[in-house]
Amino acid sequence: MQEELAGMEAKLEKVASWLKKTFGDQPIPPYEADARTVDILYELAECNESRDGDVRLLIEDMKQKAVEYESDGETESLNLKLRRVGLS
Repeated sequence: MQEELAGMEAKLEKVASWLKKTFGDQPIPPYEADARTVDILYELAECNESRDGDVRLLIEDMKQKAVEYESDGETESLNLKLRRVGLS
């Protein structure tokens, strides 16, 4: 029984933290903190954090690709200039 209460408390803390992060400076809407609601909100928090992680990875990948494309463009520009002066 105490393990269940500890698990519920941990979930409730995570839910409260997630809601605070999600709503920022706006007030968190009132919700009933019963076991079912906390379980649902906990699952939403888990899914949301997972998606946030996926989005961060995609953003980093896009930044890396942009750097690579820019580098490729600079190389092409240099090759074109070298061809124009007859060095390539």
